[in-house]
Amino acid sequence: MVDRSATTRRRSRAKSVHKSARKTTRKTTKKVESASNSTVRRLESAQLAIGNFLRATRAAQNLTQAQVATMTRESPWRLSRAAISAIERGQNFPGMEAMLALANVLFVDPKELVERARLSTVVPVDITGLSYEELDRRASRYFWAGDFRKAISVYDAMLEKVALEPGDDPVERARRIATLEVRRATALKRAGALLAAISTVERAVSLSVEFPEIQAEAYIVLAGLQCHQGQIRGHHTLQAGGLRRGFLTTLA
Repeated sequence: MVDRSATTRRRSRAKSVHKSARKTTRKTTKKVESASNSTVRRLESAQLAIGNFLRATRAAQNLTQAQVATMTRESPWRLSRAAISAIERGQNFPGMEAMLALANVLFVDPKELVERARLSTVVPVDITGLSYEELDRRASRYFWAGDFRKAISVYDAMLEKVALEPGDDPVERARRIATLEVRRATALKRAGALLAAISTVERAVSLSVEFPEIQAEAYIVLAGLQCHQGQIRGHHTLQAGGLRRGFLTTLA
C-alpha cells in the first residue's frame, strides 16, 4: 500500500529545493549583472573624467582639436582630430600611444592621466547655465564638505568655461586660469592624487609669472606636496616674488 502522505512530503520537499535553487540562481545572476554594470559605469566615468580634463587643458592653451592633431604628427604617436574628439567626449579611453601623444603636446604628465582615471568622479556641470561665480561657490561647497573629487570636476568645468568664454580682459582671464590650476592642485592633493597635483601646480607656476601673489601660493602648494613626498632639501631654491632660499629651508 502506497503511503500517499510520504509521497506528498517528498514532492513538497523537491519543489522547495527546486524553488530555492531558482532563487539562488536569480540572486547570483543579479550580483554578476550588478558587478558588470558597476565596472561599465566606472569605465565610462574614467573616460569622461580624462576627456573633460584633456578638453579643459587644451582649451586653456588656446588650441583647437585640429591643431593638437597636427602637433602630434611631430611625435611618434599620431592622432587624428576625430580620435581626439572621441577621447574628449568620453567615447573612447585613450590607449598608451594616444595618452603619450596628448601628454606630449599638452605638457601633461601621463601619470596625471592615470591618477585622474583612478579618481574618476564626473559631476555633470552645465557651464552654459551657471556663471563663473556660481561654479566657484559650488566647487567651494564640495571642497569644504570633503568631496574633493566633485570639486575637481567643477574646477575642470570652470577652466573650460574660462577658456571658451575669454571675455574682453585677457589679463583677468590669465589670472583666473592660474588661480584655478592652484585650486585644482589643492583638491587633487586632498584626494590623494599627488602626482597629478604636482603636475597641475607646476603648470600654475608657469602660468602665474605675471601674478606674484598667485605664483607664491602655487609655490607653497608645491612645497607642501614635495614635503609630503620627502623630496624637499635645504638647498632647493624657489623664487616667487619675495620668496627666497630661506623660505623653503624653513619648510624642509
